[in-house]
Amino acid sequence: MTLEDALINKFDNPFKNDGVLFEVKNRAFEKFKASGFPTTKNEEWKYTNISPYLKHDYCLNQPQKSTEINVSEYFLSQNDSEKIVLENGNLISFPVISGVEILSFEDAQKKHPQLIEKTLTKINYDEEFININTALAEKGFFIYVKKGVQIKKPIEILSVQNKNVASFYQLNNIIILESGSEIKLVEQIKTTSDNVSFINNVTRLSIAENSFLELVKIQNNNSESVLVDSVNTVQQNNSTCEVNTLLFGGKFIRNNLSFLQEGENCQSNMSGVVLINENQFADNHTFVDHKSPNCQSSELYKGVYLDNAKGVFNGKILVRKNAQKIDAFQANNNLVISDSASIDSKPQLEIFADDVKCSHGCTIGQVDEDALFYMQTRGFSKKEAKALLTYAFTIDALEKISIPFVQDFGKKIFAEKLKTSIQFDDLC
Repeated sequence: MTLEDALINKFDNPFKNDGVLFEVKNRAFEKFKASGFPTTKNEEWKYTNISPYLKHDYCLNQPQKSTEINVSEYFLSQNDSEKIVLENGNLISFPVISGVEILSFEDAQKKHPQLIEKTLTKINYDEEFININTALAEKGFFIYVKKGVQIKKPIEILSVQNKNVASFYQLNNIIILESGSEIKLVEQIKTTSDNVSFINNVTRLSIAENSFLELVKIQNNNSESVLVDSVNTVQQNNSTCEVNTLLFGGKFIRNNLSFLQEGENCQSNMSGVVLINENQFADNHTFVDHKSPNCQSSELYKGVYLDNAKGVFNGKILVRKNAQKIDAFQANNNLVISDSASIDSKPQLEIFADDVKCSHGCTIGQVDEDALFYMQTRGFSKKEAKALLTYAFTIDALEKISIPFVQDFGKKIFAEKLKTSIQFDDLC
């Protein structure tokens, strides 16, 4: 039996009539039943074949037994961040911060059902994995930042999956910022057991007027981890939202990142650094919907592909008819280090307004041989020279991240992946 059939058979008509959320969940479930999981016939999945990862015999009952772990070793900073821990989707620990409400997604549904319903329906890009997540997910986190509250210290969110069986997870997260608020978040999803795991993680961001959110996603998982990670954002007037991704590992990773600019003078920023090797696969899909005038968006993705790694990038910018004075920039630059690595890149612009400034570009190449030779003449070995040039290629995307300990972590992983003893910290 396929995973799709197993989900439908197990959860068909699964919902109690629990008030306002019943219709939302049931509608999403019916959509999933009608469409199933995406295939390569779907234009948005043309270069990404998810079907091999859906054939595994996943446990859907989520048994309680798990392996013991020391979560502290996975945090990027011990002293410079607040910390939230989830284990197998359950909220285990979280800080008490004035003006910030932190709940499990399950508790948030009970305490704020109307708010959850509004968020699930308004911030919902209609995609197969989002539909099944909306219908079935009961685990995840809820963060609510009250009006005018500005949290300067970053919050690390560590979501650990450590079940001792092959598992298929649905994690549903909601982050809401009221007007004039500010927060920085660093999220990691870590699979710590050796078993196969498939994680379908959906995060919805609601950014009110004059608010600022920076979300950094760290994706550095084991060789048996499959992750579909979706972030849907709605922004109001004069808000800024930045989503930065450091993608360093996992068997299969698909990122779906979408922005809806409902208000004027919104700023939507995205950056991504991809450095993968062996047989790893990474797909970054971005979508910016410029619905209102006088807004900006900027996205810069740098990819480095080693060994047999494969990448996909699809960036779409939509400028609606009445969205004048839009300034949108998109760039995807890639280094293919080995002959067996590859990248498919597809930038897209759909512009229905006439007073806009929009640009996009894509490059795919190899390390410059002249620059490599020059550095060797300056005393570097070929391996060190290639590592330095590769790091220099990605540095402008890495520096989009404002949190120092995250940048330090990125430099450390670069040295490990490129198998060099060079300390990139010493170069900056």
